[in-house]
Amino acid sequence: MPRDYDHLVDWVVARLPTDRPFALLAESFSGPIAIKIAARRPVLLTHLVLAATFLRSPLKARLALFGALARPPLFARPPPSVAAARARAALDADERAPLSSVTVPTLMLSATRDRLLRPGQTEAALASRPSTRIASVDGPHLVLQRRPRECLAEIDRFLAVAS
Repeated sequence: MPRDYDHLVDWVVARLPTDRPFALLAESFSGPIAIKIAARRPVLLTHLVLAATFLRSPLKARLALFGALARPPLFARPPPSVAAARARAALDADERAPLSSVTVPTLMLSATRDRLLRPGQTEAALASRPSTRIASVDGPHLVLQRRPRECLAEIDRFLAVAS
């Protein structure tokens, strides 16, 4: 069933730990979900890590024209309807204000060879929340899968300093 970001946030929040501190790690489409959750200031949330994600519409300008294709009837049946709903949610995203209200230490991992996201995502994060730590990892959009050791090293450094 296709769900928008608000429904996905509620779904994740219902499954967050209630008996121990936790960090949120989100990549790509899930970045806005994690930002919205962190903006709610869960008591046990300690850190937010955003990897190759976006605060506002992620597509480069030349690709944004294809957003109109993410509408029925092209995507009328599952799983295309789920993909279309996700595309619409991502294209409509604007998490700059919620990020500004996040209070936990935040790291944004930027993939240096990301060919999907529009430029300026790290700048938008810094404009919304100047204390956001930015770390660049040489890799493509799915940087956690393609460069797991490098990402883990950056996350370890962040957690050590921000704890």
